[in-house]
Amino acid sequence: MPVIKKILIAAALTTSLSAAAQSVATDRTTQKIQNRMRETTGFVLGFSGPEIGLFMDPNSARSHALYEELVPIIARNRLRAYVVPVGYIRAGSLSKAAAEMAAPNVQAAIAKDEHDFDVATGEGGSPGLHPASVGKRRAAEAITLTKRNNHALKSLGKMETPLVIWETHGKWREQYRPTVAQMAHIMRDILNRT
Repeated sequence: MPVIKKILIAAALTTSLSAAAQSVATDRTTQKIQNRMRETTGFVLGFSGPEIGLFMDPNSARSHALYEELVPIIARNRLRAYVVPVGYIRAGSLSKAAAEMAAPNVQAAIAKDEHDFDVATGEGGSPGLHPASVGKRRAAEAITLTKRNNHALKSLGKMETPLVIWETHGKWREQYRPTVAQMAHIMRDILNRT
């Protein structure tokens, strides 16, 4: 067999093996994301449209900016966001995320936290969890759930927010700290799936 033919056959074999390996990796990634999302506790913003997963820290300026970008899209019923509160950036982050989880109206709590976000300091507007106002048991449960969310975020790859997770054509994808351009691509991917 001529040398060139051997090289072409080897290249074709390598390409097909690489594609197969990538497919297996994607399937493992999809399964990993699905399993981790099942471990989380969060809440949904919006009433209709495709859904994304969104890990947010109340003290994350990037999470705040993304929230502000998504609210008008959610308000137009073009998207729903399954928000997973995490708390790790600053000492008060866990308490603020747990306060959102313990609130009687979680959506209103995150809206207030984001509305009162201090861009200069990078601090969310929530005062944090006060067990006296929600009860010790509910406060302890909210802290436990937030820590579980932190663990899910870390096990997905890294402690970084915001993290957007979405599904198209049976494949789950993730994007840490998406830029405006990346978020536009994600939205096109989600809204144009068939």
